[in-house]
Amino acid sequence: MDSTSELGERYMQQKESNKFYRNAYFHSTKEIMQLLSNARFGDFSFWQTLIKPEENS
Repeated sequence: MDSTSELGERYMQQKESNKFYRNAYFHSTKEIMQLLSNARFGDFSFWQTLIKPEENS
């Protein structure tokens, strides 16, 4: 879950009260790319498969 996305920000706000997300770590895409680059991975491609928050209401 991208911590900078609208849905990621909403989950982070609810983190303490949600048993599923309480112990989760949310990172931005940029942070994950940096971690993977440091581990010598590269040539990244991304797809998002989650629905928009307003579709999940």
